[in-house]
Amino acid sequence: FFMSTMIWPIYMDRNKSRNEGRKISLEDGVAGPKLKEVYQAAKNLSFNPTMEELTSYPGEWYNHSGRVFVETPIPKKNVLVAISEEIKDMRNKKR
Repeated sequence: FFMSTMIWPIYMDRNKSRNEGRKISLEDGVAGPKLKEVYQAAKNLSFNPTMEELTSYPGEWYNHSGRVFVETPIPKKNVLVAISEEIKDMRNKKR
């Protein structure tokens, strides 16, 4: 049973507070995740992502951060942590 899960980059941003929209712990989070990083990480994890670039997170309507949809049976929090970890791996490989 696959569900479509909507992911805003702010959900994983360790620079944001829970009140600002972060959904995972600071330890699991990543600093300033970019939309393309979230998309690529989801793709690397075989979550079959779709990207919407010109949408704005409701709490930051002025910031067109975009969002990614993924198809997965995994709970949303686990998806966010997995994508965040993948972004950290991708950043470490770039160095």
